[in-house]
Amino acid sequence: MKNTIIAAILLLVFFSGCSGQILEEQRAPQQLTLQISTYDTDGYPATTKQIQAEEGMSLLAALKHNRIEMELEESSFGAFVNKIEGAIPEENEYVAIYVNGEYAQEGISTLKAENGMEIEFRVEEIKPPA
Repeated sequence: MKNTIIAAILLLVFFSGCSGQILEEQRAPQQLTLQISTYDTDGYPATTKQIQAEEGMSLLAALKHNRIEMELEESSFGAFVNKIEGAIPEENEYVAIYVNGEYAQEGISTLKAENGMEIEFRVEEIKPPA
């Protein structure tokens, strides 16, 4: 009798853990809202848009998902933004990415979308190393 009760408790604990795992796997990804802004060569705002993304999505995937016009260059380091909606660099300039006002430490291929994130694409001068 004792063994039957212990076995029943163990089975109950086992199946309750499994059902929690199944529910977690079936959970839909969280929908996120990001703001993107682009700036032209003179630093003037070109566009500002709210875009949607899913939890875990890279910034690049979110931009593609929202059909943001851009020109990319693929490299061994990931995608490099050559042009994006009004941010069109001239010679000796590039498109810099800022996240919540700070220069991005990652590229758009690896940067993960977060709810409320503010992304700026600014045209900046390429400066030679000091």
